[in-house]
Parts: sequence; structure tokens; C-alpha cells
Amino acid sequence: MTRQTSTEGYRHLQSQSPSGVSSVTFTSAGSDEAWSNFKNLILVGKCANADTSVYAAYLQLNGSTTNHDEVWHIRRGATSDSKYGYYSEARTAPLGAYLAYIPGNVGSWANEFAFVHLNIGDINNTNAYKRASHEAGFSSTTAATSYYVWHSLGSVMVRDTSALTEFTISFSGRNFAAGSYFDLTGGW
Repeated sequence: MTRQTSTEGYRHLQSQSPSGVSSVTFTSAGSDEAWSNFKNLILVGKCANADTSVYAAYLQLNGSTTNHDEVWHIRRGATSDSKYGYYSEARTAPLGAYLAYIPGNVGSWANEFAFVHLNIGDINNTNAYKRASHEAGFSSTTAATSYYVWHSLGSVMVRDTSALTEFTISFSGRNFAAGSYFDLTGGW
């Protein structure tokens, strides 16, 4: 597969394909260009966990282990519709803030991946807390007559005014499945 390496106003910074590990970290130092040259970061990708069920993935900005404020909503459609919402201030465990529910990629969930879109804005503003918004979704067939469509969206704020230099996406007790990948771009 050939990935586009730049678009108008955005530049490709790095790609990662985590597999068999519980977290993936993106850093300014590990990018094709320093993040100090950009105002925003956008991460897109697809991922799954290497298990038989759906588990939450978490976002950690600047390595912070405390003070992640979050709000998120999830809607799951199946034979009946379910809606959930959540708000948390200063979440400390698991590390980071909720990013998305991610499907398992084995058993009845084989070959299922969530598509993830993450925006981190104003990354070099040292007068404001770091903020991000995220969206993810996937559909699955767990049996011949059962299907699910999941969609989640939310926002995260970290009480940290330092310029963003790294962020991590992780599972608590799970690993990324083979076939997961993320592309990071920087924008003005």
C-alpha cells in the first residue's frame, strides 16, 4: 500500500505499525520533522487488540500520569441501541484518558479493526493546556445473525502547558494486533 506523504497544509511525520505490544508512542524527536514547526497534529489509522473482545485504549499526552480530563460518548447499535457517556476530571488510572473501544482481532472478531482519527491542537502554545479530540468506529459480525456498529467520540485535556513532544496510545493488559497502523501528520 502506498501512503500519501503530504497534503496541502499538512506534512507526513511518521508511521507506526504496532503488533504484540501494549502501547505505541509518537515523539517529535522520532518524526521526519520537529513538531515545533506545526500548530496541529492529526493521527489516522486502524487498530485492533490481540484478544477475543472489545477493550478500551487510552491516550497519554506528554507522558503525563495525572490530570487527564475527559468527556466521551459511545453509541453501539445491534439488535438494540445502546448509548453511553462519561466525564472524568483528573483521571490517573489507567494512565491517560479514554481514546476508544477497540475490537479484538481473534475468534468471532477475526479481521475486525477500528478506524481512529485523533486531532491534537495548538501543540506549541505554552499558555494553554494541551487538548485533543478523537473519533473511532468499527462494525463487526459476531455470529450469523448478530452484528454491532460502534462509534465513539470525545475530547481530552491535560493540565500541562508545555509544548507537546510526545503522546502514547495504550491498552491496559492487552496488545495491538498484527495489521494495526497509524499515520501522523503535522499541520499549520
